[in-house]
Amino acid sequence: MRDRGEDTIAAIATPPGEGAVGIIRISGPRVSDILGAVFRPLHGKQPPEKTPWRLRHGYITDPSGQVLDEVLAVFMPAPRTYTGEPMGEIHGHGGPAVLGVILEAVMAAGARPAEPGEFTRRALLNGKIDLTQAEAVIDLIRARTDIALRAATATAGGALRRAIEALSDQVAELLARTEAAVDFPEEDLPELITDAWFDALRATRKSMAEHLDAYRAGRLFREGATVVIAGRPNAGKSTLFNRLLDEDRAIVTDIPGTTRDILEGWTAFGGIPARLLDTAGMRDTAEPIEREGVNRARDAVDRADLVLWVMDLSLPDHTLREEWEEVVRRLAGNVLCIGNKSDMRPADIDLPELHRISAHTGDGLPGLRDSIAARLRELAGNRSPDEPLLSHAHQAHSLRRAMDALDAALRQYGPAGTAALQPELLAFELREALRALGEITGETTPDDLLDRIFSQFCIGK
Repeated sequence: MRDRGEDTIAAIATPPGEGAVGIIRISGPRVSDILGAVFRPLHGKQPPEKTPWRLRHGYITDPSGQVLDEVLAVFMPAPRTYTGEPMGEIHGHGGPAVLGVILEAVMAAGARPAEPGEFTRRALLNGKIDLTQAEAVIDLIRARTDIALRAATATAGGALRRAIEALSDQVAELLARTEAAVDFPEEDLPELITDAWFDALRATRKSMAEHLDAYRAGRLFREGATVVIAGRPNAGKSTLFNRLLDEDRAIVTDIPGTTRDILEGWTAFGGIPARLLDTAGMRDTAEPIEREGVNRARDAVDRADLVLWVMDLSLPDHTLREEWEEVVRRLAGNVLCIGNKSDMRPADIDLPELHRISAHTGDGLPGLRDSIAARLRELAGNRSPDEPLLSHAHQAHSLRRAMDALDAALRQYGPAGTAALQPELLAFELREALRALGEITGETTPDDLLDRIFSQFCIGK
């Protein structure tokens, strides 16, 4: 991505398709000139570049003077803008054709097309936000549930930035004492790097570990949990899939092996977004297409955050007991065992934590939803979405590197205590920790990583 602050960029900021209003967004040093070239105010009013922060009514014209649309336009001077640069917006009618010709006129007046995420990247480079807040922007846009929205809002408000800055401050304070020991070797080393210094280092490392433990919650809130419905053929998996999605997505028949490929749909349990997968029935088969479906089902089970194993209650007790024992042994705490077709079996079978339902009649489904939600909350460590949470893999990777650096520093504390320390090595490891923490907030993030992050954004954001 080009980081050329001298360029003025423009893009359609509203979603594709038809709507009442569509917005063209402009940012850069030439915004005022561009608005002056394309906007003609009505009723003798002053143009937007002369009246900042006020919407002006008028027409957009092309270079020949042809009127393209009746619009509202606003000019916003730096630095109190989203990007920190001069910005402008043109609010026209929300059709793709009219927005396209307005954007062409803006380009002809001196702007270039914005790249994905370039407005937010400029906000980062101009110090308006840090990288955690920049990534929270796309998380806000993609949030599927209230919990996902709350988590993104907390990060956008600076919760994670403040937590990482606090860790960085602790490491920087330890580094200052270490560098003093390097710069003034004639001083007594134990006076600068003491047992208390190492206690503080351990406390900082513990705080990092607590934030890393919270990563799973942040990931679940942002990406959603992968919940896989699995079981033997004809157990009612597809019927349950349709019930949990509240729509008929999967074909339901009495013929075993109907489901071949994996079906996917989105829902939520207790506010936690969930990607729900319906899989082929698990059995040995010589039929090549069904066998491939079974292999894919097994792979999905191995990757799942939670498996809903569906058992057919119409089968004999000994068959159900053998299946239950095998599933619990193989999947341990990663599974909820569901006894389906309770309408065909009025008597209970004595199996611990077996959720009796009828996917056909809906009996037992509210309780099952509650159990799934409770299990997902456990996976999230029962954390609140309002906490400072890591939610992206690169953030967790950087924090692990910071912890590794602190671990390397702690290993220098041997049987001789502080007597045999090498402050230069301690300082090196602490600088590595600071560099890794800076990658989370954007202070030391490599350009190629920034490129990957902002390539996920839509154009116009």
